[in-house]
Amino acid sequence: MKHVYVMRRTDGAMKVGVSRQLSRRIRRGRAEVNQEVELLFATPLKADPYPIESAAHWFLGGKSDEGEWFWVTLHDAIAAITRAIKHVEGNKETHLKMQQDRHDEDMSRAWLSSFWVGAGPTRVRTVAG
Repeated sequence: MKHVYVMRRTDGAMKVGVSRQLSRRIRRGRAEVNQEVELLFATPLKADPYPIESAAHWFLGGKSDEGEWFWVTLHDAIAAITRAIKHVEGNKETHLKMQQDRHDEDMSRAWLSSFWVGAGPTRVRTVAG
């Protein structure tokens, strides 16, 4: 199961990320930043955690150090994750509808493109329904 987590570097910057294996992620985090890091918060998610991670990053906005590291308090990081979970879960129907609309639009484009053959487009007469 994947987790959304908050990790803190020695200099105080916080990372909001996703990992399946938190202990391995902490070891990698130390190597990546060449500092000590500590895991401060983690919550397991059954749903896809990446939209939640992305939304949390967006909510933390201009407080980014670089990438997924932010100059925020632990409280701010957890609040962003909580808000992101509510945002993504609350918009699940909207996301599904948008995916269906994109699929329908792609199918319509494919159907219409079947008329575009040879030297130029074939005239298609539409009938108002």
